[in-house]
Amino acid sequence: SPLHLLSGNFMYHFFCAHLQSLHQDHNTSLQIYETWMDPTMFGGSPFLLTQCANVHYQLRNFAAAHRILQGLHNDMPYRLDAMDVYSNILYVQEDAITLSP
Repeated sequence: SPLHLLSGNFMYHFFCAHLQSLHQDHNTSLQIYETWMDPTMFGGSPFLLTQCANVHYQLRNFAAAHRILQGLHNDMPYRLDAMDVYSNILYVQEDAITLSP
């Protein structure tokens, strides 16, 4: 079957994690993403960090999402991916100083 051929491919796993998140199974999604965050694989990948932050945000774990997104913003200040989520977290946490330019 085609799924068997893809089972070892990282894109298959990223797709499954995204699908789990869409179906509100955020814990499974986070587990898949964190598995691939191993330093021998894709550790430090901005894409995976962003996905982990988005899942933490959906789980209402704002502190973890904030930490990840703040690190991404510090490393890449012109990166726009998930900055809407970062802005929402800062607003919810009433962090007006960081939220202002």
